[in-house]
Amino acid sequence: MQRKKSNFTLLEIVICVAILGIAAVTVGWQMRNMLAMHHFHKNIDNLLTDLRKCQLIALSDRSDIEIRIYKMEDRYFYHLYSDTPIPFFKSKPMKMIGLKEVRQKNRPIDALTIYIYGNGRIEPNEKIQFFQNEEEGFSLDLCTPQLIELKRINSVS
Repeated sequence: MQRKKSNFTLLEIVICVAILGIAAVTVGWQMRNMLAMHHFHKNIDNLLTDLRKCQLIALSDRSDIEIRIYKMEDRYFYHLYSDTPIPFFKSKPMKMIGLKEVRQKNRPIDALTIYIYGNGRIEPNEKIQFFQNEEEGFSLDLCTPQLIELKRINSVS
C-alpha cells in the first residue's frame, strides 16, 4: 500500500510564520538601535567639523564666532553666529538627532555657547560631554585650542 503524501498542516505554517515574525522584530529592533547610533555619531562629527572650520575662519578673518547649543522641545540644536558675513554658515539651526544630554563640568545643561575668538582662543576652556544615553557618549576637549579632541565615553571601559 502506498502512503499518500500530505502537504504542510496549518499548525506547521502558523509556527513558521511566528518564527519568521520573531526574527523580523529582532532584526528591526537592532537596525533601529544601529540607526540611532549612526545619527548620533554623524551629528557629533558634524559639530566637530563645524567647530574646526569656525576656528580656521576666525583665525584667518580675525572675527569672533559663536556656536550656540540649546535644547528646545526635548531636542538639541546648534547654530553658528558671527558679526561678519561668512559664506559657509548655515542660516538655520542644525538638529542633533540622537543627543539626549549635554554636560558641562559633569552637570546637565540646556544651553551652551562656545566662543571662538579671532586669535584662536576657545571658551569655555574645558570638556563638554554629549550623551546618547546614560552610559555612552563623546567628550569634546576644548582645553587645548590647537588640538580639539573628541573622546568616546563608555561606562564599560
